[in-house]
Amino acid sequence: MRGLASRFLGFARRTWAAVRTAIWALLPCRFAIVVLFVVTVALTLTDQGLETLRVMAEFGNASQVGAREPYLVRLLLFFLGTVALASSAWYFSRQALLLEPPRKPVSREEAAIFTWAPRVLGALGFACPGLALWLAAGQYGVDETADQILSPRLLLRILGVAFVLLGLLFGVALAFRRSLFHLENLTIPERSRRVKQLPTATRAVLLAGVVLTLALFVGILLDPIRLTAFVATPTVILFCAAIWIFVGTVLVVAAFRFRLPLFTILFGLLLVSSLSNDNHGVSPLGPARARLDLPQAVNKWVSWMDDSYPSEVRHPVFLVAAEGGGLRAAYWTAAVLAAIHTRFQTFSDHCFAISGVSGGSLGGAVFDALLLARPPDFRTAAREVLSHDFLAPTTARLLGSDLPQQFVPFPFLPDRGAAMERAWDGAWAKVARGTFSRPFLELGLEHRPLLFLNSTEVENGRRLIFSPIRIRPDAGSPETSLSYFKNAGDGIDLLGGDLPVSAAVHMSARFTYVSPAGTIRAKDGVHRVVDGGYFENSGAATASEILEYLQSDSNPQSGRLSPHVILITHTEKALPNGQILSEELSPVRAIFATRVARGEHAVEELRGAAGEAWTEFSLQTDQGVPLPLGW
Repeated sequence: MRGLASRFLGFARRTWAAVRTAIWALLPCRFAIVVLFVVTVALTLTDQGLETLRVMAEFGNASQVGAREPYLVRLLLFFLGTVALASSAWYFSRQALLLEPPRKPVSREEAAIFTWAPRVLGALGFACPGLALWLAAGQYGVDETADQILSPRLLLRILGVAFVLLGLLFGVALAFRRSLFHLENLTIPERSRRVKQLPTATRAVLLAGVVLTLALFVGILLDPIRLTAFVATPTVILFCAAIWIFVGTVLVVAAFRFRLPLFTILFGLLLVSSLSNDNHGVSPLGPARARLDLPQAVNKWVSWMDDSYPSEVRHPVFLVAAEGGGLRAAYWTAAVLAAIHTRFQTFSDHCFAISGVSGGSLGGAVFDALLLARPPDFRTAAREVLSHDFLAPTTARLLGSDLPQQFVPFPFLPDRGAAMERAWDGAWAKVARGTFSRPFLELGLEHRPLLFLNSTEVENGRRLIFSPIRIRPDAGSPETSLSYFKNAGDGIDLLGGDLPVSAAVHMSARFTYVSPAGTIRAKDGVHRVVDGGYFENSGAATASEILEYLQSDSNPQSGRLSPHVILITHTEKALPNGQILSEELSPVRAIFATRVARGEHAVEELRGAAGEAWTEFSLQTDQGVPLPLGW
């Protein structure tokens, strides 16, 4: 028994020694390893990553999200992005090891790592996207064809295998390239080289890397919308990752050369800069026009209905609650409302309010803006507006300009959130140019559904509502909003003015990390605003309070109204019930589950108050046809 334990300890010591040797030998190319890991996680372990890859297998047409370019062009650009990632991982890892070779004497393990590590990293540059493509096929059912000769599921499997095989071929080509092209055998340098000692061709490549990095950086700063017009989100990630491998490897080599803990310094700079470099400020477009409170808005609405529909003894009044869920929820909300409007032309007149969260807010705002633009076909126009990859320009800004901004102690680079708003703005070009750039409060001037866009304040966790209705009337008013909107803030009042429609929607639809928290610098301090789904994701809490007033005795018009509630929802994936790190992850899981439960509770309260005057449109996302989440 003692001999067995001794052999095990000896094996453990040898294994740890080998691991430690490998870690030290791989330090010069550690940035390539980190970037490949992050890309793999982003594309394989997030719903958005897997779903954005689906455009690589759906032939599609101009009406599909992220599929405006011809299919072969889309696939070619993705392939070129993969080539860029693989080449960057191999080439700059190789140069890092040549500039900072293992110290003498070099062990056999260190020599093997010096020779093979860059080749393996280059092969992984193909294999990681290949794995992501294979896993993305799981988004489809076995029998799903999407009216293609090659079903998307099968095509993604084929592409996944093809990219993995390309990775193997790339690694083999790197292993034999010196013998094939009669190049000098690779040897470990005796000592660290200086950049000026590198071959002319290598220095030319490094210079080209600098030029391409600066060109991409400038392009992302100036016009991320046009730059990513024909590039899907996964392709943006691949190209940006290739650039960051180059930049990061330069930093790694510099850390070796200056013998400074460069990354510790950068982390400290990140902490210090975060105190003053917030470039996500939201500024008012101009002063806010006078707004009615809820009782005044109801009285005005009933008066208009009396004039327009004098034969109605009791006016049917519709309240809409639209659930969040990215572009999927936005399109579903807009499609449902457009279909109802197409079938019942007076629906929009009888719809008093739309309470939206995240994608539901975007869908509700699209419908309201369509009522302003009056296109011939609402359903087609809604599809045209929402058939864009809104994630690509924001991702480009996130990886291209906002990332370096984090290490600068003062804000000087444009907000990545603005790219999302500009993308929404540009999507209206074929329907009604400038619709989403106009002042938000203008949407409430005429008789159309009043928008209640629900967001969440970071500092106190309460709802912050952006609406043409005053959520908190001025002090001294005979009415008090606390009876109608309990513990909710008024976004317009907090901001101190009006803002564009796109910005108001974005305050409710700030996708975690991709869209940053919006910063409002008010008189009482700094407030940060995130997605409304953090509070509750259904929009039902605000709709329930509006319904409560419409039905209450304090509403003098209650006898003239017949309220009806419409809930627009979709199925939401449940959190996996895994047992790994159950004790450590239970608090985190509970926070996410509480958010879902709060929304379910709000829906049940709304359903109970509505009684039989209730209609639910539920998008079942697990019924065969997979629908993308989008941004």
